[in-house]
Amino acid sequence: MRFRKTMVALGFGAAAATAWAAGGPDIGPGLFGMGGEGHGDHRPHGPAGDHGPGGPGGPGGHGRAMSPERVDARIDRMAERLVRSVDGTPEQTERVRTIAKAAAEDLRELRRQSGDLRRQGMDLLKAPVIDRGALEALRSQQMTVADQLSRRLSTALADTAEVLTPDQRVKLAERMQSHRSRRG
Repeated sequence: MRFRKTMVALGFGAAAATAWAAGGPDIGPGLFGMGGEGHGDHRPHGPAGDHGPGGPGGPGGHGRAMSPERVDARIDRMAERLVRSVDGTPEQTERVRTIAKAAAEDLRELRRQSGDLRRQGMDLLKAPVIDRGALEALRSQQMTVADQLSRRLSTALADTAEVLTPDQRVKLAERMQSHRSRRG
């Protein structure tokens, strides 16, 4: 049971990292931008040029996308750290990079769609008369996009997990759990 919980935690961590790497509008099931990931997060930016957790493309980035070059560089660093942390091989690093970059590309389009739907929702809410049918149809579209995002992240996670050996997956899960415990 503990292993299963750890793997679930690993999944959420990897999914969040991949989603973050994709840049673009915030994701999540927040209705028309209310309550989705990243909203209301007003952490300051890090040192000049370091946009860290509060910077563009990440939670609190308020929908500013990173350039494709910065996304690639972030993915390269993420893959290198992940594989190095489990004593992986250069071949594993390259395979993880390829998986993450493909996922980021797919997520970029889904996040664009999510942002478009959120803007449409805000327009509907600003109308003189509220069209409940249109709001419901839009909510349904948002949930479809959220489901597609979730599926793509799950696929990337499974693909990444298959690159690692079972021992490496356990080691990674333990490291992530230890890191999470230290953060409180």
